[in-house]
Amino acid sequence: MKLPFKRKLRNCIRKDTYQYYVQESTIQDIWKEIVSYFGTPRILDDFSLEIIEDERAIIKKGLSEAKFTLIKKSQFKREDEEFIARATGVKIV
Repeated sequence: MKLPFKRKLRNCIRKDTYQYYVQESTIQDIWKEIVSYFGTPRILDDFSLEIIEDERAIIKKGLSEAKFTLIKKSQFKREDEEFIARATGVKIV
């Protein structure tokens, strides 16, 4: 598939879970934008993982991956979706 794109994760306990795949050359800039919008991540060195959690979403990214997972919570709004779309270049459908 052509990057960037998102895929709904159907086997997740939460129904609104998506994995975003982006170009390796853009992931760091996208992640910086996500951090500035959603907040500072916790870094789990043992799992090579960064996690951001607030009342709107849980967002996690492997330290060396060009993808991230977005788990929407009940407070996730249209403007949050629009932000993610702008940051990643993935269209809202």
